[in-house]
Amino acid sequence: MKFSAGLGRGGRVHGTDLEPQGWVCLASEIDHHRRQVDPKTSSPSSRTFIASTNAREDKKELDDLWAAAASDVLGAEHYTPRISLSSRFSLDDAPELLRRHFADVQVSELPGTITVREPEPVIAHLASYRAWADSAGVAFDPTLHRARRMLESVIDRDGDFRISCRGAILICQTAR
Repeated sequence: MKFSAGLGRGGRVHGTDLEPQGWVCLASEIDHHRRQVDPKTSSPSSRTFIASTNAREDKKELDDLWAAAASDVLGAEHYTPRISLSSRFSLDDAPELLRRHFADVQVSELPGTITVREPEPVIAHLASYRAWADSAGVAFDPTLHRARRMLESVIDRDGDFRISCRGAILICQTAR
């Protein structure tokens, strides 16, 4: 990561003062495929671990759009939800999981809204679902086409499509 270079004893990350006893390990994203967060992924002398993740309801509007499109194409009884990379380490559970390994866990929430006035950015994101959609039995191209039509309708009606975001940075420190 660009801002991790040279960040060692003390420093600033997005306006947060860090004064660790040892080296800082920055993780822009936790390995979402691991079952547990392992504090040993930082260096042995590390005293601070920084992680980021999203809440379960993060970007719910994308879930709702995909669900509606898939239901229209496949029928409600065949709907398969989109895969969530944050599901194994969601913001809803992360502080408790990390407190098992760290004495102090500070959560800096980063709420926001993505506003799009044309469908292409959303459709490009939904297109990235192809990797799992085929194995989940989703008729991918028709579902993506239907999502585009639905999205265009919302943008024509409202002038934009808004996606709510809820992520956070977690700063964890070991016992002194």
